[in-house]
This record gives sequence, structure tokens and C-alpha cells, in this order.
Amino acid sequence: QGLDALDAYFSQYLPQILLSALLPVTILLVVFPMDLLTGIVFVITAPLIPLFMILIGKLSQNHTQRQWIGLSRLGAYFLDTLQGLSTLMQLGQSKARGDRIRQVSERYREVTMNVFKITFLSAFVLEMIATISTALVAVEIGLRLLYGNMEFQQAFFILLIAPEFYLPLRNLSVRYHAGMNGLSAASRIFHLLDTPEVGTTISFIEKETITLEDKFTIDFQKVSYHYPENPETAIDFIDLQLESGRHYALVGESGAGKSTLALLMLRFITPETGRILLNGEDIQTWNLDQWRSMIAWVPQKANLFNTSLLENVRLDDPRFSEEAVHLSLEQAGLSDFVKNLPDGLETPLLESGIRLSGGEAQRVVLARAFLKNAPIVVMDEPTAHLDIDLERAFIEASERLQKGRTTLTIAHRLATVRGADQIF
Repeated sequence: QGLDALDAYFSQYLPQILLSALLPVTILLVVFPMDLLTGIVFVITAPLIPLFMILIGKLSQNHTQRQWIGLSRLGAYFLDTLQGLSTLMQLGQSKARGDRIRQVSERYREVTMNVFKITFLSAFVLEMIATISTALVAVEIGLRLLYGNMEFQQAFFILLIAPEFYLPLRNLSVRYHAGMNGLSAASRIFHLLDTPEVGTTISFIEKETITLEDKFTIDFQKVSYHYPENPETAIDFIDLQLESGRHYALVGESGAGKSTLALLMLRFITPETGRILLNGEDIQTWNLDQWRSMIAWVPQKANLFNTSLLENVRLDDPRFSEEAVHLSLEQAGLSDFVKNLPDGLETPLLESGIRLSGGEAQRVVLARAFLKNAPIVVMDEPTAHLDIDLERAFIEASERLQKGRTTLTIAHRLATVRGADQIF
């Protein structure tokens, strides 16, 4: 809804600004040589409309921002309620939550009505100014006609174009509120778009991609990082070496910096101090897309999309055929599951993959890693939300993925990484 309002700013308000600047100026150029007094009246009264428009706009700006903030909060609150509705019903809190939504909705209604009041008031004031200005022109022309100081044809022509002189300015006042609504609604989008990638060095240099057969080492040298919102250091001067073809595991308590190491390796964040080297070469010098193409990532929470199983595995990449997707699903232990689906690979998984269980969803993510066939695998607590039986089945499938690949597994429990070559 915010983007719809922003569309009014670009498609209506900005063009109207141009029209409001050109048309009155053109009329003034015609009227001044014809009748100096009317031209002066136009020049004096015309600025009153945009002046009052801006003053009223400033008055309504805070109300408009509060309206869109209220709408955003209401939408987020309602979505959160829908997603947790079964939990609320089990705990007997659904009615209380409904009352809370009613209160939030009422506050949003009150803010919206305040915006409407100011909008209607501004429309009334600006219409009155335009009407009075047109009346002034009519009165001064009528008096001069009465005393024979002006020709009828000239007076008639000016009276016809007088309303057209104020019309673009009146229309601008109408578009102004639509434009301000769009800007208020999209302020957070602009903030996001204007935010630079933190500490990311962009490299366009393409290098020779490593493969499963290549020997390589990845070195973390005195690497440190802390998150901007947290003064404490996430990792502090870490030294770590990973050799090709081996399985490494990071085990530790929450907040120890395990996931931070994975994010650094994937270049979602950049080390504040130290370097990460691939065969002695800083990974920041690699083209970002090329670097990530060599890494398969298995996160702890499966992110699935409201599309078919086929596209959820290959992520809309047409380079991968249906046969390759079938093979990756079989390697991930989902061949029987696919056979039981009503439309096979074309079966939609619905929003957030609600059609799948937790173990099935996690193995779809594992199938993505099989399909990518990258030489490096990073698994960030992939069994964190699985029970013991599902965890055992997932580990069996992941062991097939790890063969011949350099694997970094992050886990809370030692049982998850018993097969690792080295545990940190």
C-alpha cells in the first residue's frame, strides 16, 4: 500500500509541479501586454495557493507519518497473530489477542481520520483562495467595463482564462497530499536503498574457480568482528586453517561467534581486522558472485518460497534440469517423498513451505547443496530444530554431501559432528 502511494508521487505530483510552473507563466506572458492590472493581480494572488499548501502540508506531515507507522505496525501485528494463531488458541489467549488487535485498529482509525480532517480543511482553504482570487479579477474587470475603461473582447478573454490560471495550482494542492503520503510511506524503503553495503569491497576480477579435485587451504588470520548494535566483540583475533577435502566442526555455546565465522566466510560481512585467505590470496579480491558460487550454504532454518518444489531446489536457475533436481532430491533422501506428491516436482510448497515437515524442509535445503555441487560446504546448525530421529536421518544424508568436499559444520552438540575430522 505504501508503494501504491509512492506511485502517486511520481505519476501525479511531480508532473503537476511541471504543469503548475509552465501554464501560469505562459498565461502571464499573454496577459501582461494585454492588461497590466490583471497581470499584477495574478502575480500577487497566485503564490498564496502554494504558500498555504506548504503551510498546511507541514501541519499534516506528522499526522501522515504517524498514519503510515500505525499501518505498518497494524499489518505486522496482524501477520504475527495469524502465524501464531494455533499457539494462541492452545493457550486460550485468542480472544485477548483479538481485543488487542481491535485496540490497535482503533488507534490507526483515529490517526487516519485526523489526516482526513486536515486534507479536507486544506482543500476547502485552497479552493476558497482560488475562488476569491478569480472573483478579484472579475470585479476589477467588471468595474473598468462599467466605466468604459476596457474593451469587451479583451475583458471577456481574460475572464475565460482566469480560472485556467489558478487551476494547475489548485490541482497541485490536491496532488501534494497524495505525494506526501507516498513519501511518508516509503521513507524506510529509501533509507534501506541509501544504506551502503557495510565494509564490502567490490571486485570485478574473475579468477580460476576451484573444483572438487583441487587442493586448497582457507586461512583465517587474526580475524576480528563485532556487530554495530553490540559493543562486545563477536570474534576476537581468530586463527583457523581449513584444508580441502576435510570436515571441520565448530562447537560451542550460543553467542560464541560460530555463525559469525560462517557469515565472514560467505562474505555477508567483512572482517574488521585480519584476513581470510584462499591459497594465500585474500577472498575480498574475488568477484563476490564467483566466490559464493564455490560455497554451498545449509542454514539452520529452511527458507522456502511459495512456488513449486522444482523451483525451490534450483532457485529459478534454468541451468539445472529436472533430472538434476530429481537426483539431488534422491541424494538428500527425499525420493519417496517426491513420489507421493500430487504433482511431483511441480507441487507448490505454499507459503514458507508449510506443506513440508521440519525434517523435509531441511532436506530440501540439503538438496540445494547437492545440486550446486560446490567444493566448499558451510552448515550452520542444520539440525537445531529437528528431533533425534530426524536429526539422524539428516546426518546420514549430509554425510553423503560431505564426501570429497571441504565442510565447516556449526553445532551445539558433539553428537551432531562425531564424524568430523577436526573439532574446534
